[in-house]
Amino acid sequence: MTAMEKIADKNLSDGYSYEWTDLSYQEKLAGNKTIYIFAFALLFIYLFLVAQYESLMIPFAVMLSIPIAFVGSLIFLWWWNVENNIYTQVGFVILFGLAAKTAILIVEFAKEQHEKGMNVFDSAIFAARLRFRSVLMTSISFIIGVVPLVLATRAGAVSRKSLGTVILGGMLISCIFGTLLVPVFYFLIQKLINLTKTKSKI
Repeated sequence: MTAMEKIADKNLSDGYSYEWTDLSYQEKLAGNKTIYIFAFALLFIYLFLVAQYESLMIPFAVMLSIPIAFVGSLIFLWWWNVENNIYTQVGFVILFGLAAKTAILIVEFAKEQHEKGMNVFDSAIFAARLRFRSVLMTSISFIIGVVPLVLATRAGAVSRKSLGTVILGGMLISCIFGTLLVPVFYFLIQKLINLTKTKSKI
């Protein structure tokens, strides 16, 4: 679109103008609001997690899984040479929720065990072992479900590939690395919380 605008500005005679329609028009209308959409999506995820865990810190153990999925989706977009368009941006927002959901399954159980008296390290390991199969099953089933989008052909294939590639790449990397790192994130955050409580008592 930028290239077309430059060509039009350079070559069109006086009295001629141009404008965009359909998806291109919507994209121009949206402008640079994508960053605000991402910010609001992350904010709402954080606020819901704060309400769920009744803590300002524990949600970060979940939200730290989102950058892992995000980087995974970027790698796959670059690898398969898929352009960043409005569909990939919708895919990113969906991915934020999916990555958080996967992490919630682990953090929730770890938090419960720690509140019952188990130490932080053991509760993180317990939750990781307990929820490993369910996290793996839900992630793999979702990954398999978006494969047809990635392999789409004919009319509308670009939009389906854009959306599918983001989710496939993000969920695959999240499934591999997120499952291993979320217990570590919980351990670090919970230790920090415990350390802060200890200092405040002193």
